[in-house]
Amino acid sequence: MTGSLLGVGAAALVANFLDAQALHDWGWRLPFLGGSLLGVTAIWIRRNLHDSRRFAEHHAQREETSPLLEAFTTNRRETILALIFAAGYGTCYYIAFVFLPEWLTDRHLMARGTALAINTAATLAIIPLMPLFAIVGDRWLPRRTWIALAILVLAVLAVPLYLWMLDSGGSLASVVVAHAAFFGLLAVPLGSAPALFVEMFPEPDRLSGYSVAFNVGVGVFGGMTPMISTSLMAWSGSDIAPAIHFTVAAAIAILALALTPDRSRDPLR
Repeated sequence: MTGSLLGVGAAALVANFLDAQALHDWGWRLPFLGGSLLGVTAIWIRRNLHDSRRFAEHHAQREETSPLLEAFTTNRRETILALIFAAGYGTCYYIAFVFLPEWLTDRHLMARGTALAINTAATLAIIPLMPLFAIVGDRWLPRRTWIALAILVLAVLAVPLYLWMLDSGGSLASVVVAHAAFFGLLAVPLGSAPALFVEMFPEPDRLSGYSVAFNVGVGVFGGMTPMISTSLMAWSGSDIAPAIHFTVAAAIAILALALTPDRSRDPLR
């Protein structure tokens, strides 16, 4: 979430401090420049990190294999379910965290700088909520049930919230409430889903299964969300197409959760 906060915060800064022409001509490059510097720093940090002794011993005993092949042969069912859940959940994330400010701007409901500032504030606000919501899945509700409940409420609210923002002409109240609902409820899977992914796979194949399912689901399917939502609006002529897209993605995530055994109260395999 820190990366998301830095990304949207950088976009908000350039949108608020540069005029439209400067932003179009060269200003849009500034966040990417900052991101490239962070990327180089991350590579340097990773190259200087040392793996734990237990990991090194475990890694030395394993034969070299393809993580992608291993994920879909050794733990096929778990990988497919995790990938489907990640794709649905990742789509919901991208619609709320990435596409919503652009939708507000393109529909002439709010200035880009204001929309990005609200998005930045909402991202910052949920960071402390994520560990608190994760505790609920750790101690009181089964993790799978807790995540499914949050996503179900999101599925129910998506279309009404988008309609409210449209009907009110992008009033500040409607946009703030929509961000509070989307971001606040998404804080549940953001805080709890990592543990869910870990529980789905046995120790020898955990990293392969988790990384393949999460990165393909969120990175590929989730990353295509802005393009898909834009295409759906153009094809249907409906301004609430992203909300319908969100609802369908939420339903897919819930279906995957329903087919996934809950192991939140069991020892790790």
